[in-house]
Amino acid sequence: LHMPDVNSVDLITALRLQHPRLPLILLTTLGDQERRRVANELPQSIVIYKPVKPSYLLDAMMSLLGKGDVAAPARSGTLAAPVNVPHRPWMRILLAEDNAVNQQVALRMLQRLGYRADMAANGLEVLEALNRQPYDVVLMDVQMPELDGLEASRQIRQRWPEAHKPWIIAMTANALRGDRERCLEAGMNDYVSKPIQLAQLSEVINRALPDAEEPTPPANAAADALPVLDITVLEQLCEELGDGDPAIVLELLELFLRDSRQLVQALQTAHAQNNTNDLVRAVHTLKSTSASIGAQALASHCQEIEHLSRTNRLHHPEQAIARLVDAYNQAVVALEAAQARYSA
Repeated sequence: LHMPDVNSVDLITALRLQHPRLPLILLTTLGDQERRRVANELPQSIVIYKPVKPSYLLDAMMSLLGKGDVAAPARSGTLAAPVNVPHRPWMRILLAEDNAVNQQVALRMLQRLGYRADMAANGLEVLEALNRQPYDVVLMDVQMPELDGLEASRQIRQRWPEAHKPWIIAMTANALRGDRERCLEAGMNDYVSKPIQLAQLSEVINRALPDAEEPTPPANAAADALPVLDITVLEQLCEELGDGDPAIVLELLELFLRDSRQLVQALQTAHAQNNTNDLVRAVHTLKSTSASIGAQALASHCQEIEHLSRTNRLHHPEQAIARLVDAYNQAVVALEAAQARYSA
């Protein structure tokens, strides 16, 4: 949905004039609000957020081709279901569940609603996850080993300031009289009983943070705190795309190192020429590719510049671009080291 020198909405319109029933899978980033809104109104289409996971792409294809568990081709959202799909896919969700089957069921339901979620297997892992990064919503199983959901919720309410406390949704299979009250007394905000239904899950998530808006990108301090290279991203690509063969990772690294140099040069030229459109286009593409190969700090700097440029709030562009270039140089060093490691 974001390509250089192409208006994607016009392109889709032209395609549909020639092929009215052509199924479309549309790739976009979370920040591309306007294009995503237009795309969501198209019949026979599904929107997927980048970086794309293989399972999401497979589900989208199966759904559109009528071979999945969706009766009719999805009209909007990511694998839209017969519920009101929320328009806040940016929400950070942590799923706390110790049962493997329940984990997969909940993750698939969240995926159908357009969300991605991180996993925790018990209350201790929930607290560790919240120490690493903030979450907007925690789907909290009540019965978990080591530290159950009730005690984990109590500790969250005690340890985190009000502005940083997540919205906690209890999940329990007991459904006994008084369960809801015990959950609320422990500091949980809402309650859903198992087995969870898709419409029920959509409803409780819609009630979470009702006035929340999409957050602005993290400040530079937050970007600097991110890893230069998350090696687990490369490892996952190696397993999912190459069945353990590092050749695919080496190919992707070579492509990134080649194309990213051109993108950095392009954004520097755009800044020198005071060309905001070209600047946004270059940092947007660099952000996407950086995230795809695990260069998290670089992706965060790109996201900051893109957001501030789009909202006319990039007041110190020279400093911002200098920080981005520094992050890029650090990423190159780390990626070249990974290249050597995968080549060995």
